[in-house]
Amino acid sequence: MKEKAQQVIGTCLGLILVPVLIGVGMSLQEKHDEKYPWRGTFYINDSINDDNDELKTVDECRAWANEKAEKMDLEEGEWDYECGRGCEYSDDSIEGGKQIKTYNCVEITK
Repeated sequence: MKEKAQQVIGTCLGLILVPVLIGVGMSLQEKHDEKYPWRGTFYINDSINDDNDELKTVDECRAWANEKAEKMDLEEGEWDYECGRGCEYSDDSIEGGKQIKTYNCVEITK
């Protein structure tokens, strides 16, 4: 009988805890997006090399992309980038053995 009561209590706690944790996670993501509204994507030869979702301004995004190209000693034309604002995750797929996350953005610029 004691085991059954523990099982019922555990199930109830689980049913309460899961939505609470999801809500906390969503709240943290919203705060992150408010603080860092820009997302940068860096491409080498038309393939995504890196993403950065901790950019406060479009100028910071541009600087990040240029620094990345300099550190990798890439020439003009070997790399490209995009800066997006208000981006929301829309799809996840595998391309060429790499995980590709797709985002829909309110604004995309360079």
